[in-house]
Amino acid sequence: MKIKILLAFPPSVNRLWRAASSGKVYRSKVYTDWLKTAVMNAKIQAGNRKIEGSYKLTLEVVRPDKRARDIDNLCKSVSDCLVQAGILDDSKCEYLVAKWVKGEYPCVVTVETITPGDTDGQNGTSTNQD
Repeated sequence: MKIKILLAFPPSVNRLWRAASSGKVYRSKVYTDWLKTAVMNAKIQAGNRKIEGSYKLTLEVVRPDKRARDIDNLCKSVSDCLVQAGILDDSKCEYLVAKWVKGEYPCVVTVETITPGDTDGQNGTSTNQD
């Protein structure tokens, strides 16, 4: 199975959490606002499709500006979104791809089932294209 989801540009892992003067850590407003909308969009786009087992997660992200950014810092918020939307269990991710692209959408997320032990993510058992 393959599920493709279009999302707004995800917040960096550096912006997910904040610390109060008391030392208590909490989710940032940037993250909670993005996550609320992203989860709703993911649920709508995935419908009733869910990934039950091992999967490959691919992020294709458009740079919003010319600042230097670490693409791997975007993976956590996207994965959290997919878990909260009930689409997958992030402990079953076997393969992760994140790449900068020139595209129409800020973030295209593709999740596809793979055969357990598939170390390069190329032997997916896709039964439902897009």
